[in-house]
Amino acid sequence: MLRNLIHFIGDAHQPLHVTNRYTEKYPNGDEFGEKFDIKGEDDDTLHKFWNHGLGHVDSYDRPLSKSSINNIIERANKYMVDYPRMMFQNELKLTNGFDIVKYAH
Repeated sequence: MLRNLIHFIGDAHQPLHVTNRYTEKYPNGDEFGEKFDIKGEDDDTLHKFWNHGLGHVDSYDRPLSKSSINNIIERANKYMVDYPRMMFQNELKLTNGFDIVKYAH
């Protein structure tokens, strides 16, 4: 149950989970961006591009290498400077998963 909760809350940022693009080419929808190819990218769709941080998240080695770990730490430190905890006082008061999802939209 915890794994599902983390997954659902984590996916709340993904607007492509609740929308479809209907065109002549895709009269039944573009499968939430899965059929919307990103030009210039290998095998990338709009959905995948969004899930991977709009190009800001690297493909890290699995298992994580020391350089990947260092890169993640550097990014996290930069985000904490750019977006300090005090900016999120209202969000930090939310404890109900449904409220968190509503607030995100």
